[in-house]
Amino acid sequence: MLKFWGMENKSTLGLAVITHNEAHNIEACLQSVPFASEIVVVDSHSTDETVALAKKCNAKVFVRDWPGYGRQKQFALEQMTTDWVLLLDADEFLTSETRKAIQEVIACADSLNGYIIPGHQVFMGRTLHHGRGVDNAIRLVRRGKARWDDAIIHEQLTIEGKLGVLNAWMLHHSSPTIKMRLDKIAAYSELEMFNMREGQYRSSFKTIFIDPLMYFARVFFVKRAWKDGIPGLIWLGLFCYEVFILHAKNFERAVNPEVRDYYRKSLSK
Repeated sequence: MLKFWGMENKSTLGLAVITHNEAHNIEACLQSVPFASEIVVVDSHSTDETVALAKKCNAKVFVRDWPGYGRQKQFALEQMTTDWVLLLDADEFLTSETRKAIQEVIACADSLNGYIIPGHQVFMGRTLHHGRGVDNAIRLVRRGKARWDDAIIHEQLTIEGKLGVLNAWMLHHSSPTIKMRLDKIAAYSELEMFNMREGQYRSSFKTIFIDPLMYFARVFFVKRAWKDGIPGLIWLGLFCYEVFILHAKNFERAVNPEVRDYYRKSLSK
């Protein structure tokens, strides 16, 4: 422990993760944070070995119904007892540099209550460093100073006080193959439709076709996605396809009564 004015800073760190059928990731995720004094895993009735593998890593496991991303992550956060909480998805792993940076942060008596930890996607065997291959999310928070909203998807974390950026990055294996990315796009676009109020956005020729192409060009040139080679360009193309399919589904809901009724019934359950 580092000492300040003769006193030891004994801040503790815990790890919170939500899961569903993450047996292929969960051990690597939990084991990438060996200095966590507490691990909480909130599982939504996995049918694989996720729960058993999490317990093998000495995690406290809570199994509960799925209420949406925001509420599930907030429940996990509320189970923590440590001074600091690391909020990871099951497909996110810390590097040695990130572990060192986190340990330095929690040992310092600063006034920050949260830190963004950049995540670099690993896709087709390549770590992406540009464009849509990099995401910046709040991953380290002081307990009691952060709260998730109730969103079904695209949940937001609110921090009381100041926020910093960690000078290190982690690896994100969200969709390492094209098939996995396409499967996730199909699932996420449905969640988006359930989360989106009917008539909230108007899908048009521009939003369905032009906007994804313009976004591709902007990220390709301005954010230099071309530097990640063909894997980076495919990843960017798949993101633009995700935008296309979401607006296409929204347009379909607006013009097709059967589809509109399907989403209405699903939301009323």
